[in-house]
Amino acid sequence: PVFSSAATNTTGTQITLTYGETLSSTTATTSDFAVTVSGTSRSVSSVAASGSTVVLTLASAILNGQVVTVAYTDPTVGTNDTNAVQDAAGNDAVSLASTSVTNNVVPPTVTAPPAPTFAASTSGQDPGDFVLSGFGASTTLSVSIGFVDPPSGTSFALPVTTGLTAGYGYNFTGNKTQISFTATQANANAALAAMTVATGSSTGDVVIRVTASESLANVYYNPINGNYYEYVSTGASTDCRSGSGATCVTNIEHAIQSKTLYGDSGYWVTITSAQENSFIADNMNASNIAIGLSDRETEGIWKWVAGPETGQVATYTSWSGGEPNDCCSGEDYAVTNWGTRGLWNDYGRPSFGDLLGYVVEYDGPFTGGSSATATVTGEVDKLS
Repeated sequence: PVFSSAATNTTGTQITLTYGETLSSTTATTSDFAVTVSGTSRSVSSVAASGSTVVLTLASAILNGQVVTVAYTDPTVGTNDTNAVQDAAGNDAVSLASTSVTNNVVPPTVTAPPAPTFAASTSGQDPGDFVLSGFGASTTLSVSIGFVDPPSGTSFALPVTTGLTAGYGYNFTGNKTQISFTATQANANAALAAMTVATGSSTGDVVIRVTASESLANVYYNPINGNYYEYVSTGASTDCRSGSGATCVTNIEHAIQSKTLYGDSGYWVTITSAQENSFIADNMNASNIAIGLSDRETEGIWKWVAGPETGQVATYTSWSGGEPNDCCSGEDYAVTNWGTRGLWNDYGRPSFGDLLGYVVEYDGPFTGGSSATATVTGEVDKLS
């Protein structure tokens, strides 16, 4: 039999290998196949031959956008035997070197409800149902809900929280304008269906944004600006790996050069608003986190060294009292969560010898992976 093609099913649970003729229903074992997903081996739990195809069922599902390969090794090269991929006449198929698999996995979605209208100064209002779909039933998701610049007094509550775990810095008590939590798709949908909105006397648009993605360690999504943030706990230093002064490339910057997420290259975080600063403080349970702010070019002039704001003087800052003070040699970089969450301090070597954890920011566009976002714009109307 001559191999023709390989492709996943739409849910990512199976790979189908197609050959040019009818195959024997007695076929090879799981150990004769090797599957990789984004460069990592993925176990095959069962093999079944039918018609001209061999179907491999995987131990865990492939995600949309992941790169998949498959290989097959004939167990007895040069000899026909029943425990192999073979045609109806008993002729073995030759071994298959690592071959690309077409990824047909349908991306997950978050469906927004129709645009709601809210009465002013009213609690317990129904915004409609955001619905997550296409995620694995047992997959742990990271879900974020955010109200983008809502009218004063407008917030939401989650009265149903079964199976939800609030992100660091969040809780399910009372009303809020932003939250992150982990949950399965079913539990997240139950929470979203029960969500209520409370309004104050101010009117205007209410932009509600819900995002869900496969939960990744130390990766957080900000529903307000649409960016992902990754905390890297493996420390690196602010020593110059190359260059000096304005041309310095620190060990942290060098490490970030290889960081990608959902097809997007990351950069050393730039914190340009109070909301973004609070988001990082609320999600990252660590102290002295290095951010991409430095006065290495001119003492006392603090500029962003990465991302869209590269070379710009910071217009938003959150310095701790008395900082920055350039107290010691090498305090040319900034850290957040200095003593108190969200407060900054100037820091650096050689005076401080610590290797620092740091934050990588990703601003998209994002491709592949298991992530989806939906937004709906409602209105607070005093006349309703």
